[in-house]
Amino acid sequence: MGAPLKTYDLLSVFLIVNGERITGFAEDDAISFENGADIVEHAAGADGQVTVSRSNDKRLIATITLAETSLAYKQLGAQLQAQEAEASIQRREFLLIDNISGDRVSDEFATFISRPVLDKGRTFGTREFQILLPNGAENMKYGTNIAQ
Repeated sequence: MGAPLKTYDLLSVFLIVNGERITGFAEDDAISFENGADIVEHAAGADGQVTVSRSNDKRLIATITLAETSLAYKQLGAQLQAQEAEASIQRREFLLIDNISGDRVSDEFATFISRPVLDKGRTFGTREFQILLPNGAENMKYGTNIAQ
């Protein structure tokens, strides 16, 4: 008997930003995360002794790529404009749950860090929103639903 079939479906990934479910992703690279820093920094002294310093930087940068025709483009655009109009940046919750792998990322202080670039062409385009998650790495869970 062969190995069991494994499946993946982006519809099993739930992304909620400030209470709104985000859907309408672009074809590839719908949601990606970049670490704010490496887990450790290291240096070698003149005598070759290596010292490792733990980084306390828990930032993640989430990049959400949407079809320009999606409702989520309008929703995130409105949230970004609301943030720009605030005298001080207000609390915004971010929650990603992947029901297949069990990956989970959350932060209650999500902040938009850039505006999407507009481009027009023969076919519909994509729009990228970048969101800073100041505590995202601290609140990240990896593969909790994957069976042995």
